[in-house]
Amino acid sequence: MSRSFALMLLAAAAVTGGCAPPEASGIVLRIATTQQGERMRGPFRAALREFEGQHPGVRVELVEMDDDVYQNMGLVTLFVGGTPPDVYFQWGGHLVRKYAAAGYALDLTPDFPPENRARYFPFCWASAEADGRVYLWPNSASTTTVMWYRPSVFREHAVGVPSSWEELLRLCDRLRGRDVLPMAVGNKELWSGGNFAAYMVAQYAGVERYRQVLGLDPGTRLDDPDFVRALELLAELQARGDISAGAAGMSTDDARSLLMQNKAGMHPIGDWLVIDADEADSADLDAFRLPHMPGQRGDDTTLLALSTGYMVYRRTAHPELARALLRHLTTDAVQKEWAQHGHFSALRAAAPGPEAPAGQRRLLQFLDECRATALAPDVGFNLEVSDAFLDAVSLVLGGRAGPREALAEAEAQVRALRRAGIAADVR
Repeated sequence: MSRSFALMLLAAAAVTGGCAPPEASGIVLRIATTQQGERMRGPFRAALREFEGQHPGVRVELVEMDDDVYQNMGLVTLFVGGTPPDVYFQWGGHLVRKYAAAGYALDLTPDFPPENRARYFPFCWASAEADGRVYLWPNSASTTTVMWYRPSVFREHAVGVPSSWEELLRLCDRLRGRDVLPMAVGNKELWSGGNFAAYMVAQYAGVERYRQVLGLDPGTRLDDPDFVRALELLAELQARGDISAGAAGMSTDDARSLLMQNKAGMHPIGDWLVIDADEADSADLDAFRLPHMPGQRGDDTTLLALSTGYMVYRRTAHPELARALLRHLTTDAVQKEWAQHGHFSALRAAAPGPEAPAGQRRLLQFLDECRATALAPDVGFNLEVSDAFLDAVSLVLGGRAGPREALAEAEAQVRALRRAGIAADVR
């Protein structure tokens, strides 16, 4: 069975269910989204039921899919198959621009006058806009990659958060000496290790250079010297035994399990680690930013960050109801309730408070302090460029090519795009 056909079958088998009794009549509003984490499943459905209660005669039909199915085949199948949703989840960045350009997105700019925009974290708008217009209704603030660790494990092994690259290497030496894998990195799906590498590149080269190179700006190449040097530092970690052996064949879930089972000291991944963990585990998670790398040109507060949210189908029969649903889901009350269950809101009013897990409060600190944010390769750029970069990282993590060779191959992969004048607009 081909991968494409398998994905189509999975998309067809997506969980679909209304939030009101089947006999409810009147307007049906369809919302397509990725599957909610275990802690958010109940609160999300409760918010949809509350909306139905406020709008008698309206039934919200929920279409949920696995993340990979949704992104790769499921969502677009709904559109080309003639059953488009009225509202649909989207990762901010390139995919917002892609769906807007395809005519699948309603212009939401009128819904965001200055006083409404001010409710959100400022970095959200780089993810939500295309050609200066808003097409994504921000819902969550997502930090794509930071260095997660368990404070109890650090205490057990008498190590602390590193403040320099040399301290990071000594931390890794200490953990290896105690039979603990320093960094659990799973890259079977390509995006996880690729995002870790992109985080290193964005901080090392600087966000502007990162955007220029992955955006295929004239005069740039993917084997840019700063890109090469950042991946050399990644390769050095791999060669030292600081990163999972066989990372290229290890899944993201496997890597997370190593951290949760105290078999790994650190795990570079995004904010969803907290929401996917049970309450006891989430209380024992904290994070730090990559320390300053030797030769680094970028800012030490750099983050890979974006907003995820919802788009409205341009031809929906119910544009006002679709907007009303999104206004409801992003009220302060709903977002504060979701924050109690691990949701990291795009709204300032629902930012993690003193009662939130330490890991979430740390992410809020990082977002407040950051002076430069970049988008991850698979959401911020032309997908062929992203694939070329992620393939290069996989070669490096798998020990099948050195950084310069791998990035030169990536450059060859995008040569046709350069000739065609196709770029990934990330601004």
